[in-house]
Amino acid sequence: MSAPDPYYAVEKLGHAVDELVAGFGPLRERVILACLQMQRIESGDFPTGRLSRQFEWIMNSVNSFGPVLGRQPGPMEGVVSAAVGKLPDRVVAELARRIVRLERELESCFRQPPNPPHTSSTA
Repeated sequence: MSAPDPYYAVEKLGHAVDELVAGFGPLRERVILACLQMQRIESGDFPTGRLSRQFEWIMNSVNSFGPVLGRQPGPMEGVVSAAVGKLPDRVVAELARRIVRLERELESCFRQPPNPPHTSSTA
C-alpha cells in the first residue's frame, strides 16, 4: 500500500473524464475505459471522507459482479468489461455522472481562492 496521493487521484480522474467525454464508442465502453484509468486510485488518496465515499460507490458498483478492481495483479480489462456489461443502462449513466462530478470536486479542492481586491484604507 502506497502513501495517499491526491495529486495522483486528480491525474487519473482527469484521464477517466477524458475517456468519458472524448472517447469513442457507446457510453458503456467509455465507462469501462474510465474505470480502468481509476483502477490504481485508493480511497485514502482523497482529501475528504465525502470524496472517498463517492469514489468507493463508483468502485463498488464496478466490483459488484466480480473480482475487486485494483486489488488483483495483472490486466483487469476483462473483469471491468464483464462487470459493467452486467449493469443496467441507468447505473452505467450514473457511473459516468459520478466520475465527472468526483473529478470536478477533487479538482476544486486544489484551486486557490481568488485574491480579494486590494482596498486602501486612507482616511
